[in-house]
Formats: sequence, structure tokens, C-alpha cells
Amino acid sequence: MGNVWLSGDGISIVNPQGKRIGVIRINGPAANCELGADGYLYIAANKHLMRVKVKAQKILA
Repeated sequence: MGNVWLSGDGISIVNPQGKRIGVIRINGPAANCELGADGYLYIAANKHLMRVKVKAQKILA
């Protein structure tokens, strides 16, 4: 399968072997995140909604 994107203190990207391979730092904790089919990662955090362009693609099952 693919990588897991986790919200918390920013957004962590973890590969299938359990190793953190990246982090997106934001100003404060993230409540939730979702990869959109449009090539963006949407992040909900406190009073903000952020959109970040990513190379990852959402796998639709």
C-alpha cells in the first residue's frame, strides 16, 4: 500500500515500513487532513483551513 498521512503536531508522512519520511510543519496542531483528488492536501487546524500542493495521489478503492 501507500504512505499514511497523520495529523497532530503538523502533518507526518509515514511509509509502509513505519518510518517517518516527511513532515509538514504548521503553526499549531492539526485536527485533520485529507488528500483531495485535485492534487492538494487539505489541513484543518484550529481556526484555519489550509491547502498544500502535493505530488501524492489519493487511491480510490
